[in-house]
Amino acid sequence: MRFAVAMAMAGLVLPGFGRTVPQLPSWEMADTEVSVCQTIDEGAVGVCGLDFRLEFSGTASNNVEVVLGRDADGDGNLSFEESGIRVGWDCGRYFIERVCSGERFDELTVGTNGLERILGWTCAVKRHRMRGLAVTNEVGGAFTAITAEPPEWLYDPSWNLMRLTARGTDVLDEHFDIDVRNRGFLIHLR
Repeated sequence: MRFAVAMAMAGLVLPGFGRTVPQLPSWEMADTEVSVCQTIDEGAVGVCGLDFRLEFSGTASNNVEVVLGRDADGDGNLSFEESGIRVGWDCGRYFIERVCSGERFDELTVGTNGLERILGWTCAVKRHRMRGLAVTNEVGGAFTAITAEPPEWLYDPSWNLMRLTARGTDVLDEHFDIDVRNRGFLIHLR
């Protein structure tokens, strides 16, 4: 089984670059959970857009997720209190969750047959505010109710850390690819 997350984070002043997050560590507990935290702003003035894509085998036992938040204490780990949203796949369905309130949106069960699943997230941002959200899966648009009028909590320009997590016996050979890019710049002439 193969699991990959391709992330595209757009910074204000950072030249584009891509990298692969080091391979997730081997699991040590019975639940096979492995996680890694990764910065998303890399010293930029702030994130001005947020796009990512998850690719994985959709089985009944696995969970793959991206948690976005603000590392308030600067320890390089994203605690529950620092987490903003969770987005991913959990045992046969896609989900979006607001961590602080537990408010959760589930996409209808799409199957647990081990086929490749894809979840794409494109968040349009202007002046540090979300201006639109598109979520897709392997068959087209997803979460149409929430993307029609996205709540403000789905984006926060202060987020600076993400936690990438894989759980389940059917998740093997995980890796995460991250791409940070500029979306543009502004020149003021006086």
